[in-house]
Amino acid sequence: ILGALPQSTSGGAPLAECGMFVSSYTWGSVRTVDLTIGGEQAGSLPVQIIGDLGTTNVPSSCAGNRASANSASALGANGILGVGPAPYDCGSSCTNASSAANSNYYACPNGNSSCATTLVSQSQVVANPVHRFANDNNGVIVKMPAVSSSGQASATGQLIFGIGTQSNNALGASTVLNSTTAGDVDATFQGRSLLTANGGGAFFDTGSNAYFFDDSQTICTTNRDFYCPSSTVTYTATLAGKNGTTGNVSMPVANADTLFSNSSTFAFNDIAGPMSSTPTTNPSSWLDLGLPHFYGKTIYIGMDRTSMGGAAPYVGF
Repeated sequence: ILGALPQSTSGGAPLAECGMFVSSYTWGSVRTVDLTIGGEQAGSLPVQIIGDLGTTNVPSSCAGNRASANSASALGANGILGVGPAPYDCGSSCTNASSAANSNYYACPNGNSSCATTLVSQSQVVANPVHRFANDNNGVIVKMPAVSSSGQASATGQLIFGIGTQSNNALGASTVLNSTTAGDVDATFQGRSLLTANGGGAFFDTGSNAYFFDDSQTICTTNRDFYCPSSTVTYTATLAGKNGTTGNVSMPVANADTLFSNSSTFAFNDIAGPMSSTPTTNPSSWLDLGLPHFYGKTIYIGMDRTSMGGAAPYVGF
């Protein structure tokens, strides 16, 4: 099947992409596919084929000290459809000559050991398929069921394409915050101003398994990437959109060591951890509203359509 997917190139060399996350990375070729999902179609869609190039000699600028997520078992999924307002996974840093060194893309004429960062055309950049749908292309709705405060074995929700484009996807949010293209908004949290203008902010991320923020809360003894308060603590934050609208969010945080002691539970609405390695001495200016925040809620993510003369990106809840 892989051989039937057209390979993107740069200067005649096969094109590869690095996907960098906080603690892991993905590496693979860039190819085009005709995608069909949920009755929607996106033709000639650039995608990253995770893991097809192996993990030997992956450029250090990609792998760094991160763990490889280049198999279905390591990634925890067969694929990723990004839930966010950005129509492409990389902006000017991948298409502008002045920032080529920061590109996610690599030209690899002779395998991984020969790769070098490269610029790509906008048409080659891996794209959010929702942006390429014919009709339901202005955003997505994430609807998740409520889960027990002690956790559940699993939780199944809905990812709905389009907002206000069909009878079953009307915008039902009471708070709508315009965001950056990346989905970031300003926040006031624990007496700190987390501002996008200063390189920080708050964001909604289904790909994070917990809330992540810096605080003086007790770090767990066993699971040191998480907080372990002696009893459940509820944090609050005020979010502010680029349109001047504000909204409040609350975040219950329980003892992660206690919750994780039940090996059959995986869906939690009340786990959190530090955003940085210096949560008290040099706290991060970011607040990550991860998957726990989505349970029991319907959250709307509006695509950035400004390049087409359309609506600004937003998050609604």
